[in-house]
Amino acid sequence: MNPPPPPPLVARYATPPGFDDLLMASSDGGATLTALHFDRSPTALPPSPAPAPDVPAFRETRRWLDLYFSGRSPSFSPPWRIENPTPFRRDVLQALLAVPWGAVTTYGAIAADLAARRGIPKMSAQAVGQAVGWNPICIIVPCHRVIGAGGAPVGYGGGLPNKLALLALERAAPPPAAPSPLDISLLSPAQADADPALRALYETSFPDEERIPWPDLLRLVRDMPLEFAAYRDAGELLGFTIVYPRPRLSWFWYFAVPPEKRGRGIGQRILSALLARYDGRSAILDMEDPAQPGAPNPQQRRRRAAFYLRNGFRETGVGRAYGPVAMTILLKGRDTFTPADLDQILSELFRLWHP
Repeated sequence: MNPPPPPPLVARYATPPGFDDLLMASSDGGATLTALHFDRSPTALPPSPAPAPDVPAFRETRRWLDLYFSGRSPSFSPPWRIENPTPFRRDVLQALLAVPWGAVTTYGAIAADLAARRGIPKMSAQAVGQAVGWNPICIIVPCHRVIGAGGAPVGYGGGLPNKLALLALERAAPPPAAPSPLDISLLSPAQADADPALRALYETSFPDEERIPWPDLLRLVRDMPLEFAAYRDAGELLGFTIVYPRPRLSWFWYFAVPPEKRGRGIGQRILSALLARYDGRSAILDMEDPAQPGAPNPQQRRRRAAFYLRNGFRETGVGRAYGPVAMTILLKGRDTFTPADLDQILSELFRLWHP
């Protein structure tokens, strides 16, 4: 019989005057934030009896909240994840993340948008309201920006005074500067090989078991229908992706951001651009399995999984291995993905790789 999981870590964040304090929680030992509530919220977890350790999730969340309550919109996101959302709740939370600083939307507007995306005539605004109220990570997932149809700031699990204070803070502060559009270049093998920064990023971003030699990679890009894209801002390399585009399921094969640029929202910008490019197609990717026993980097794996899950990917239950490294496959879109689909893709790649 497996022992029960340890209780979540819970720590208090002291807010400035005009707000109730916040309680941060992490159920995975501090790798990711899994709950953030005002302390008077009925769903807030009580603080830990002993002082919570200084774990990465709490450090980054405090840094994010310090910026937020100073009247600035943070340009990065702390590591967070939503545990066990239903597909409908996930869609609603994605809609909340799309509401920008200083703006508001309504329950009815979210319902209408989701109905249009699903191709149905109508969706219940009340159901949307229940999903918004379920949100376990306030402020970062900005449920306070949803108001009633008549403009009244109705309903907030953290208390209406806190909701009003959050909206006032955002409206009183200058809006954040929009990031400049990414410069996206589809590269030929010769262009990729001419950029030593790309090769260095490739060779330092993936374990040996997952990485084929650089010359072989360039040959694959030359001989196979792969799209190698570099992402830059004002000439500075921010990352690259390699995608195997297919009619039904596109495979996001490689996705890398320099280590010094991680945690600053750059990965989110690149993934958003990538998803927009392949809009209308389902996408899959494989990543190191966070559940692999004895993995040398469990916190990094959990953070990476949380990043993809909050961007609408979901677990497929399909996996494979690169030597000792167990990989799991995530899917975004309405399709399903089975072991037979994986065999089909690997068979296609093998035929292209060994014509």
